[in-house]
Amino acid sequence: MRFYRLGLVSAAALCVAGPSMAQFYGGDFDGRNGIVINNDAYVYDDFDVDGAGWMVTGIYANCLTMDEISSMNWEIRSGISEGNGGTLVAGGSGPITQTLTGRSGFGYDEYELRISGLDLHLAAGTYYVGVNVGGPPRQTFVSTTSGANGFGSPLGNGNSWFDSDFWNEHFRSIEELLGKGPWDFSYGLVPEPATLAALGVALTALATRRRGS
Repeated sequence: MRFYRLGLVSAAALCVAGPSMAQFYGGDFDGRNGIVINNDAYVYDDFDVDGAGWMVTGIYANCLTMDEISSMNWEIRSGISEGNGGTLVAGGSGPITQTLTGRSGFGYDEYELRISGLDLHLAAGTYYVGVNVGGPPRQTFVSTTSGANGFGSPLGNGNSWFDSDFWNEHFRSIEELLGKGPWDFSYGLVPEPATLAALGVALTALATRRRGS
């Protein structure tokens, strides 16, 4: 019996916990499912970078797990299609923080797994983010989302992929694995502080103009 997914069963009641500041956040866990990211398994979901590009300092994934996880692998890719991993733009591994989100499902608590200290510039374009936690004794599942409380683009488009030699699945569409979707995942990308400051100034200026109109 394959165990790369949690299965379509009812989840526990969810409480809303908004993401910390990010350039992209796919949205909160929707209680529908989760996909394993242990061993060599990666789950990828797409996001768009606009304007002059982004400086990314952190990546996080909201995951259902019973384990204490100390490190995480991450990748950014472009051009993924069925059976094709596209181009590896950047990747690495490092220590993480593990923080309860207040949500749960399928008998698991959900945690934000965050890797920080990155220094990654992404030019404008479409990319895919994926993470992997290696081989803790029990499995860890990245949470599905329908886009609630998400921001950035795209949200809820179902352009997500699974890759694992262990599970003998090479860049398979999540919809092929789980059935009709769309299926998206609860990932976030964190900007450098200067980017946040610039965003804050822009939003303040916009609010001032609106008050004066």
